[in-house]
Amino acid sequence: MKYFFQIIFVSAVLMATSRGAVAEVLPEPDEALAPKITFQVRDAVQLHQFLRQNTEAKRFVGSNLFRGLFYRLNPVFGMLGSEYAASWQGTLLDFAYEKTMAGHPLTLAYYPQRRLNSPFGSAIGGLGSVEQKLVATLTKSLGATDHQIRPAEKGGALTTVRSVKVQNQLFAQGLNNGCLGLSRDPYVTAHLMRSCARPQADATVEADLRLLFPALSAVYRRFFSEQSLMKLNFAWDPKSSSWKPRDVQLPLNQDHQFKTGAIPSGFFAAVPSSTALLIAAQVPDPKGFGPDQFKSYLGESATIRRQRDPVTVGLIAFWLEHKLETAILIGKEASTEEMEGFRELYGESGLYSIHFARVCKQFVGVAPNASALEELNKACAGSVPNMLHLAQAGVQKLHGQNPSVALLVNLGKLLDETFKSGLASIGEGSEGAPEVKEAQSILNQLPYYLFAGSIEDNTLVMKEVL
Repeated sequence: MKYFFQIIFVSAVLMATSRGAVAEVLPEPDEALAPKITFQVRDAVQLHQFLRQNTEAKRFVGSNLFRGLFYRLNPVFGMLGSEYAASWQGTLLDFAYEKTMAGHPLTLAYYPQRRLNSPFGSAIGGLGSVEQKLVATLTKSLGATDHQIRPAEKGGALTTVRSVKVQNQLFAQGLNNGCLGLSRDPYVTAHLMRSCARPQADATVEADLRLLFPALSAVYRRFFSEQSLMKLNFAWDPKSSSWKPRDVQLPLNQDHQFKTGAIPSGFFAAVPSSTALLIAAQVPDPKGFGPDQFKSYLGESATIRRQRDPVTVGLIAFWLEHKLETAILIGKEASTEEMEGFRELYGESGLYSIHFARVCKQFVGVAPNASALEELNKACAGSVPNMLHLAQAGVQKLHGQNPSVALLVNLGKLLDETFKSGLASIGEGSEGAPEVKEAQSILNQLPYYLFAGSIEDNTLVMKEVL
């Protein structure tokens, strides 16, 4: 993607050529920054090859969706333009991208924290003087203003970032030990430039479960892991110029509560096809969810609790009327009265309203909104499409296994609905508009991934179900 790398190159030159000045100290951020989703590539040139050579990616680059996403970055993209730009695009620039980006790790991140100028940022690691000098032959130096940022974490050192104004648009970039951070928000830049760790896989997607599902953070920490980063690792396929799923890894506590067992028949029929993420785990069965039973269950040691029979518990994140809803599906029958004890586990405070309902006449659903449970029952009844419509072959294979955890990641549904929600939030775009239809067509063609696996050395390791 020549445009993306141009902005990286411009930033590198700015860091090398801008003159020093007394730096203004910006206020501390309201809260500590942490990305919700991070995409890392071990060798950044692979992203360049993917966007130039992969069939689906080339369609995306030529779409209105791509042009819309990068509209605000156009002033920077255009800085390399000149009367010679046409001849550069196919020769010198491509040569420069491949030579300067080859071997360097690249990070793209999304931050959910409030009051940021932009929630997105990027970073590239290992930039040295050779790369910066090569870029300098293709760009012109720009003036820059230095700012210092004190992180929200106690004891953190001041970080210097540079604010660059290009055609009335501000960008922030910073360099630290060869790690170049870039964002429209200075706090995001400061956070990203502190570390450009190289991923072990060719590409890795990290999802912070604590930020994705804050209502379930107490459950997660108590039963599974203090570490909340789930990693989806990919391997580069040079034939298709794309990445193929390798595995999913999640570090666990030594006394984690995962077991192995069969997923009950009919379980996936209750999962709407609008699901973006499903985690179905085998955990010790409380044998009842009344307050007294649940208190006894929680009072047991982890070793004693693991001796219980397994029960399937699913966490479902799905779209309902352009809003991402969450629900828990328990793979056994119980009365709503018996489920009252579950309130003690679902949240850390009284901030969440909890609803219970029978689902598919044989399971129990728990959710913050009653409408979410109604949607699960509609999926069971077939009045809305369910997971069997999405991945019937994969579901059949899962029923033939006894995994500790099964995982569905539906990228197409996640991004398509996010796109529609974004349009609705700004009051722009009609679903019937050609450019919107084009974007939805591209996003809907993105794949879903189904994984299953068990525990290896206190790490949950899942492989793709093919």
